[in-house]
Amino acid sequence: MSARAKSIKSHSLRRGQRFGKYVLRKKLGQGAFSAVWRAEDTVEGVAVALKIPRADLLTPDMLREFQEEARVVATLDHPNILKIKNADYVDGQFFIAYDVGKKSLFQDMRRVLPLKRALHIVHEVLKALAYAHSKGVVHRDLKPENIILFDHDQVRLADFGISKLATKTIMTENPMGTLGYMAPEQAYGKARYSSDTFSVGILLYELLTGHLPDWPFEWPFKQHERLLRRGGPLITNWVRKATSFKQRGRYQDATEMLQDLQRIERRLGKLEHQRKSKRLQRRKKPLLAKTADADRSQSFSKKFGKLLELDFLCSRCKRPIAESMICCPWCGYDKNDFSRYSRFPYTCGDCNRGVHGDWAFCPWCYTDKFTLVEEKPSKDRRYTGRCANPRCGGKLMPFMHYCPWCHRKRRKPWRLARLSQGCPRCHWSVSRSHWNYCPWCGHWPLV
Repeated sequence: MSARAKSIKSHSLRRGQRFGKYVLRKKLGQGAFSAVWRAEDTVEGVAVALKIPRADLLTPDMLREFQEEARVVATLDHPNILKIKNADYVDGQFFIAYDVGKKSLFQDMRRVLPLKRALHIVHEVLKALAYAHSKGVVHRDLKPENIILFDHDQVRLADFGISKLATKTIMTENPMGTLGYMAPEQAYGKARYSSDTFSVGILLYELLTGHLPDWPFEWPFKQHERLLRRGGPLITNWVRKATSFKQRGRYQDATEMLQDLQRIERRLGKLEHQRKSKRLQRRKKPLLAKTADADRSQSFSKKFGKLLELDFLCSRCKRPIAESMICCPWCGYDKNDFSRYSRFPYTCGDCNRGVHGDWAFCPWCYTDKFTLVEEKPSKDRRYTGRCANPRCGGKLMPFMHYCPWCHRKRRKPWRLARLSQGCPRCHWSVSRSHWNYCPWCGHWPLV
């Protein structure tokens, strides 16, 4: 072995290090057996993702696993499977080069995804798995880190490094996979196509609830009520079948699972169309029965609905509310869930209100720091204020409680010219002639 090869194997990878025509630029992730780096192809002038096995663990058996990955993926040609650009040795170091995406799904999961986006991702993953299963390939390590997101909502499945050709051998002595997403039988080295469908069900459950179920996967899982609230009975039953502890109760392969999901999506589309039709009818008909409270809420919505973005109805009293309100101003209910129809691309996992991908904190509740999802600053016409922190100065939307950039609490009351009255407690704009509660702090009574 050359001195150069010994240098590569005996030192950790670093920015600027060169592998043939590739120069390492940024570390994207670290797995148990390999690291993934963003690198520059100095010949083609494009960015790539380099998967480089850890030198201290690169035994002959491990090297064969990575070589097998290259061979397996080379046989798979599908738009939702991440293709290998190159697999080679440089100075005794083996690596695999892929197209580089925007991010992995793992980077999106600090925020609970809206139902439509979560279903789109799972749909694309199932298309990749259905194709792989048709070729006799079991993935066996489906997890958010192995789902790569590209521009235009394109999803590609990566890392077939521990897959096996099912037609050759479907059973191994050593179980491989990621705990939490691994099917029960896979822990005993008996992976099947249904092991992949189990992992997909667990993945969607986590995307919609923010909770990863625990062994022994007894239904109902923790946060089951949240799955039912966000996905409804159709999605809940689909996930329950996919995550059945017993193999015979599951979808037997990704093709069967995808076909059932497509049926559910068509049904959900019809239900959404019916809801839209009802909303259009409500614009022509009174929102509530003719009572004093109904007249009061209708007149207020007609006058201030656009100003306050009263795009939702309280799930208890069915009167108009806004996503920025911490409680209903009519009945005081504080458990409304906006995650399914939020006007934002992501949702806070604690308060179920919308957030942008470049925010570091939830501006509506005091939640933990988010993992950055998008580096590009969000553009939103609702930005009308600025953070009072001189070191921040970030843009704010009306009625934010905290700055989404530095987490500084909003001290100056939010006041609107057309709502000149103030809450006795927080002094933010309210309508005492219409509301019973302050929607910003919950103070009662206002009237």
